Amino acid sequence: MMFEIFSEFAWHDADIVDIKIDRSEPDHKDIVSFGIRWGEWQPRSKENTSIVEFSSCYALDMEMNVGIIALETIKEVWLESEHSKFVNSLKLKI
Repeated sequence: MMFEIFSEFAWHDADIVDIKIDRSEPDHKDIVSFGIRWGEWQPRSKENTSIVEFSSCYALDMEMNVGIIALETIKEVWLESEHSKFVNSLKLKI
């Protein structure tokens, strides 16, 4: 269910306006929150901005152009099951 809802969003070219990472209790509270401004083609609220929160995160991989005066847009996103081969391979690297 979560994967279907996640894939329904029009992520490509949405703007990242805020990022928060909460690791105040590692392995018990690993939360990543993004403020996302959606394009006009996908209204989500009056402000057209949503908070998208990922809890129990194991890995996060991002490439950003910090220091550049431009909006930070999303190229692509994906979500992996905690038991996927990809996540298991990350766990083996520790």
